[in-house]
Amino acid sequence: MLGVIGKAFYPLAGHLIDGIRENTSIWDKVPGMKDTYYSSMYRDEDTLRTFMAGMFGLTYVSTQEAVARFDFGRFRHIVDLGGAPGAFLVGVCQKFEQVRGTIFDLPTVEKVSNETLVRMAIDSSCVGSLRFASENVRQPVAERTLREDGGSVRHAGGWQRS
Repeated sequence: MLGVIGKAFYPLAGHLIDGIRENTSIWDKVPGMKDTYYSSMYRDEDTLRTFMAGMFGLTYVSTQEAVARFDFGRFRHIVDLGGAPGAFLVGVCQKFEQVRGTIFDLPTVEKVSNETLVRMAIDSSCVGSLRFASENVRQPVAERTLREDGGSVRHAGGWQRS
């Protein structure tokens, strides 16, 4: 994971002072890096696979604390926007078996995300309760998905039952 992050950030670091001085984006200063941080990670499957495995590990550990403190069992379906490797939903459904989940992310992430879920999930029945959706990640799509499954929608103001 550090190697992947290093490949993305090391070339940018040499332009950091100029970017601050000029108040410009340093992404434009490095050939081939004009895209966002994440799209640079998605350039090839091996890099993406390494990144996803690292993100799974980091997210899964913090999710253990979240599931110990919050009752996700109140919800039947949770949508994780930008949830790529699915670590958050795996952690939730391992403790709350009745919870189902949808990972919404970019279409380029789906194949590696599904591979990561199968490889990293401790409980195969948990993976069976998750699905990946690669539509445009917008609130109305997430709301429609949740309402079809009788779930809840999280807005900035808190949870709302459908």
